[in-house]
Amino acid sequence: MQLEHSFTLPVGIDEAWRTLRDIGAIAGSMPGSTVDTASADRAAGTLKVKLGPLNLNYKGAAELVEADEAARRAVVAANGDTARNGNAMARVVATLAADGEATTVRLATELDVTGKPAQFTHSVMTDVGTRMVMQFAAALSEALTAGSLTPSSAVAEPDTVPEQEVVLEPESVVMPESVPEQEPESVPEPETPPEAVVIAAEDDAIPSVNGHGGTTSAVAPARPTPPSASRGLTGLVRPALIRGVAPLAIAALLVLGALRRRHRQS
Repeated sequence: MQLEHSFTLPVGIDEAWRTLRDIGAIAGSMPGSTVDTASADRAAGTLKVKLGPLNLNYKGAAELVEADEAARRAVVAANGDTARNGNAMARVVATLAADGEATTVRLATELDVTGKPAQFTHSVMTDVGTRMVMQFAAALSEALTAGSLTPSSAVAEPDTVPEQEVVLEPESVVMPESVPEQEPESVPEPETPPEAVVIAAEDDAIPSVNGHGGTTSAVAPARPTPPSASRGLTGLVRPALIRGVAPLAIAALLVLGALRRRHRQS
C-alpha cells in the first residue's frame, strides 16, 4: 500500500534536515508512541494506533537506513508486531525542499500490514495515516519553535574546571633540643679468673725400712706434675709399677722381721 503526505516545518532546510535525520529526537513526536531506547539512527518502543474499531498496539523499532545530505533525502524503515492482530512494516522516504524560511517535507510511504488491519480499505488507511502525520508535524513544529527538542546525538560537554596552581609549602620542622653527649659508662672488666690449679694424684705412700726393722711411710713433699709428652710411655708406667710393687715389698719386710725376732728369742 502506497501513501503520500506532506507538511511544513517552520525552520530552514539545514535545521530541518538535522532534525529529521535524528530518529531518536523526533520519535517522541509521533502520536501514541512510547520510546524505550533511542539514538541518532534508531528508536525502539511501542506505537498505539486506533484503526476503526481496532485499538492496535505495535511493539517495534524505526531505523534510519539511508541519508543523502546533498539531495536532502532520508529513508526510514519501521516494523512492529501485535499480540493478536498481525504486524506492520513501513518504508518511509522523506524529501526536503526549501520554502523561504520554512521547509516542505514530502513523505512517500510503502506500508504492508497483516491480520485484521489488512481488511480495511485504502481510503480508511490513508485517512488514518494522514491524521497521524499531521499530528506528528504539529508536535515537531511546536518543539522546534519552543526549542525544546533535544538532539539524541548531542554529547554533553564536561564542566571545565580551571586549573589551579598548587603551591606546596614545606611544613615547619621543629628541631629537637640538642642533648649533651654523654660519655659511655665504664663497664668493669671481668675479674681474671685464677689460674687453674692442676692437682695431681699423690703417689701412694712408699714404705721404708728403718734400722730396727720397722716401717715408715715416705710421702713426697711436692705434688708431681703431670707427665709431659717428652717423658713418653715411661713416665706413665712408673707410678703404676710403684703402686703394684709396694704391697709386696711391705709383706716381705714383715715376714723377714718376724723371722729375726724368733731367731733372737731362741
